Amino acid sequence: MASWVLCVSCDLWGAPGVQHAIFLSMMISKQSRRAILSAFFACGFLSTAWIVHIPRIKGLLSLSDGQLGLCLWAATLGLLLGMSIGGWMVERFYSQFVTGFAMIALGIATILAVCSKSVVWLVLALLPFGFFAGLLDVSMNSQAAAFEQRFRQAAMSSFHAFYSIGGLAGALAGACFLALQTSPLIHALVISIPFIFWGGMIQQFLLPEQKSVSKKDFFISLPTLGLLPLALMAFTFFLAEGAIFDWAGVYLKTDIGVTTSAAGLGYGTFSLAMAIGRLFGDSWVARLGTLSVFIFGALLGASGLVLACYVRNYAIAVFGFGLFGLGLANCVPLIFSAAAKHSSSGFGRSIASVASAGYFGLFVGPPLIGQLAQRFTLPYALLAVAATIYGTLVLAKLGLGPRGLDQKRSRAAETMNIP
Repeated sequence: MASWVLCVSCDLWGAPGVQHAIFLSMMISKQSRRAILSAFFACGFLSTAWIVHIPRIKGLLSLSDGQLGLCLWAATLGLLLGMSIGGWMVERFYSQFVTGFAMIALGIATILAVCSKSVVWLVLALLPFGFFAGLLDVSMNSQAAAFEQRFRQAAMSSFHAFYSIGGLAGALAGACFLALQTSPLIHALVISIPFIFWGGMIQQFLLPEQKSVSKKDFFISLPTLGLLPLALMAFTFFLAEGAIFDWAGVYLKTDIGVTTSAAGLGYGTFSLAMAIGRLFGDSWVARLGTLSVFIFGALLGASGLVLACYVRNYAIAVFGFGLFGLGLANCVPLIFSAAAKHSSSGFGRSIASVASAGYFGLFVGPPLIGQLAQRFTLPYALLAVAATIYGTLVLAKLGLGPRGLDQKRSRAAETMNIP
């Protein structure tokens, strides 16, 4: 309706038809871009806003480290389930609807998780929390891929930058509420209700998919042979991110010998550098090309991790973790963008299958690093992560090369219709 009014107004002003289309396309581009950015921000914000409450809940429920780990597996299980069937849900109900629905549900699940007062409550809250976080991840990445192909511009990195910014903002907001000794319920309501309301309105601003009468049979998103290189690459990079999240601080404290507060700067620098790198990623892709940005980023990131582990100096180690974050910043967005362009029926199926492989790497990575550290020491375990990143360069041409991105034009773009 808004589009019809805009076109009639332009006719009354005597504007040429081509100018109508260009102006309308620009309006839709800005509107949908902001809506997709807000979905990425919401996903990152709500995820970390919950994470800051984990130490409090551990003490409240008198959980040991092992018991807490078992409880947190509920979120991981939910996440993998959400990823696995997220592709089917996006194809069945369309990404613009699933994005709004998942945002509402994730906001409600965040309230339940933050306010947990028993182990049973915590587990029952974390299962849907992980599920809807995974579902939102699939649907918002489908919208991001649709935006790239609809408007023929690189945008995936900037969308993922807002996920990182949302994560930093959520952690900061959570820390402020905890410092003010605000009740968990008030904190949960303040951070969640705005996103719950926005989830109910966001659908009208997202890119609409053309409705199809074809039956969407249920399926589990698993990587096909053509997506296998991208799935292996996603597995590696998510494993690497998980390794830094769990082990960067431990390395700085135990192997470098700094205080606990100083050790936290390792992951903080990694996260900040990743967010900055993603903000500039789209312009780098436009100038240098997808494959060049990926190769340079993987080389820079792996080399930064080698520097951090090989030179046993605090300042150099923190700098190395920063290089690691800057290098890895655009690798996962480029993998997701490439996965969407390999799809023959819809973005959700291919993105979900690659994302599932990635989050499986996030799931198995930290304990695997722990086993390697116990056997060979932690620096050597982290160096093994760097070696696997170097190994992805062998797969880069298969997954991200011209054959995958330029010559194989996805039919999924044809399922998107801008009225």
